[in-house]
Amino acid sequence: MRQKRFPLYFLLIAALVTFVACAPTAPPTPQVAFSSHADGATITGSRTVVLELDLTDALPTADIAVSTNATSVTETRTGDVLQLTVTLKDHANFVTVTVTNPGQALAGTATINLDYPFLTLDTAQAASVVIGQPDFDSNTETAADKYFDAPYVRPLVVGGVLYLPDYGADRVMGYLQVPTANGAAADFVLGKQDFLDADSTIDAATFDGPQTLESDGERLYVLNYSASRILVYSSLPTTSGAAADHVIGQPDFVTGDWGTSSTRLSYPESFTIAGGRLIVVDTDNSRVLIWNSVPTEIDTPADLVLGQADMNSGGSNGGGAAAANTLYYPSDAWSDGTRLAVTDHSNHRVLIWNAFPTADNQPADVVLGQPDFLTTANGLGASSLYYPYSVFSNGNQLFVADSDNNRVLVWNSFPTSNGQAADLVLGQVDFESDANALGASGLWFPTGVYVHGNSLFVTDNDNNRYLVFEGTDP
Repeated sequence: MRQKRFPLYFLLIAALVTFVACAPTAPPTPQVAFSSHADGATITGSRTVVLELDLTDALPTADIAVSTNATSVTETRTGDVLQLTVTLKDHANFVTVTVTNPGQALAGTATINLDYPFLTLDTAQAASVVIGQPDFDSNTETAADKYFDAPYVRPLVVGGVLYLPDYGADRVMGYLQVPTANGAAADFVLGKQDFLDADSTIDAATFDGPQTLESDGERLYVLNYSASRILVYSSLPTTSGAAADHVIGQPDFVTGDWGTSSTRLSYPESFTIAGGRLIVVDTDNSRVLIWNSVPTEIDTPADLVLGQADMNSGGSNGGGAAAANTLYYPSDAWSDGTRLAVTDHSNHRVLIWNAFPTADNQPADVVLGQPDFLTTANGLGASSLYYPYSVFSNGNQLFVADSDNNRVLVWNSFPTSNGQAADLVLGQVDFESDANALGASGLWFPTGVYVHGNSLFVTDNDNNRYLVFEGTDP
């Protein structure tokens, strides 16, 4: 019988199937994901952080490559977990991890960006820009869209717009961009209809002693010292003469009386918004009032008071001597929603609460400027203060405008012990000097400190100007 013969192509197909079945499986593409930190996270505390990543389908022999602009990085792999020990530089840090399996052209990759807020400054450093004067050696600018008259406490940058309080002229100067050259003219003015307006009537579009400004990203808040109120704009104004939409501390827009209660204020110097709370430094009542949420209705009572036993008391140091729970003419506050710092102006100290207060008259945890909570002497040196006016932090450093010493003190780590010495000083050549001066490195009764990005703004009251100090790479 004649044998059947398979066509050649059947043999080729069979051989191909056998080859495919025996060929090694290509390794999968690895997957990489950061698990310990969120992209865009702000880091406070130590510069050294440990990042963890989960590895999926990464062979033990996979190649791992790390690229970063951070100061240093070391890596450790344990199974499917990769740990990176990273030392961060000032501000923006990116870390990119790429994992490639042997014989696999496709790689898995993940990138994270971390912000480490820090200004690297030097003692007696010169400012980079002056606002309000044509140069660093002048203090008598008269142009209506440029001059300042004794500015107080903190400015604000929000949405790229710079707002500078001009206390003596009852106005706020607005700049659509932060000036980078000396003597810049403002683009618009709040509190007045134009730069030449001299009307001082109290209403929704005017100020009586404007000082600190704040924002929640949508609204603008402006403190009016002499009218004992805070004006609220429902959107960020960028045109002259804009009117506020709400008022805190008064029953209406035309009243400017002082008071001592859960709804009234007496010549407040400053305030801040943090963790959804409104924190008002009610200066003449020697207290801090706290609303657990920012009021949106007239006469909403405060939820908490510091420095006094109750909402109806307003005596300096609670009517007695200085202690951990008293205040005497406090002038500014900073908070990140957890920590709280208050300049206790006439006790020549700064009080710090390590965790946000939850009870009326709660004592502070740390005091700066004094060796203990009972001492109130003014002084010079790295651990003393003389009428400190303003306090601010970027989360890692603490800045204090030490007004009567004509200087700004800087702590390069957030203070944790009583009487802790500052690390550097601006406005003076050393910690033992207190002369008032002009120039790029001089100060005369500074009343405000504020950090935005890599810039420190200092309100230089008696020189009628704002100085901007820029941090340098470490």
